[in-house]
Amino acid sequence: AHSIIRGQFREDTVDVLRHELTHELFHNWGLQSVVVSKLEGSQEEEAKKKRDFLEASDIQKKRELLLELAQMRGSGKSMQVEASNSWFVEGLAAYMEVTPVGEFNKRWLYLFQEAKREKALFPIEHLTVYKMGSFPGITFKSMQYAYAQSWAFVHFLMNRYPVQFMSYLERLSREKPKENEDIQWLLQALGKELRGVEGEFLDYMNQFPELEDPFLEQFDTMQSIFQG
Repeated sequence: AHSIIRGQFREDTVDVLRHELTHELFHNWGLQSVVVSKLEGSQEEEAKKKRDFLEASDIQKKRELLLELAQMRGSGKSMQVEASNSWFVEGLAAYMEVTPVGEFNKRWLYLFQEAKREKALFPIEHLTVYKMGSFPGITFKSMQYAYAQSWAFVHFLMNRYPVQFMSYLERLSREKPKENEDIQWLLQALGKELRGVEGEFLDYMNQFPELEDPFLEQFDTMQSIFQG
């Protein structure tokens, strides 16, 4: 029982680390440069120092770069808020949680299916309007469903339209869309109409078997061990 508990916590911890590391890598390497906030005028300089830190093999050099980064963060420069496009930021991070990358994620798949049963799925044009953080202003349950749907939509795009999806993200890293323009860019990249994309997405998700609650599965496993 002890080994199973340790293994479960280890697996959950690795998933979280992969999720958060994805956010950081996409930002540091310019693969997802549309961010929630940044220090005005320092993004390119900070990104370069982070790359130098990751590539440096000398411990002393790493210490110096880390100190410089800390000083940049504490320099008191004004903060500038920009769009973060919550759905693909969180959807891609959730997509990268599993091993191997691209496998379906039982937790997010179950929550997506639950949202569908509860008729709580967001229309695509609603899911893509959140521009700051992780779906602010909605209830915790709705936020979970938004995460799950974001994972599902990214999973669909990465499997059916990976080249077009990457092209869309690359454009967002270079250009700042006007209001509601980002969803139009996605449709242009896919060469599809909105309702057509949504229908294809829902059909894609219907291929997966209906899951039982993975959290209850873990609980039942542990209960049977302790009772045994």
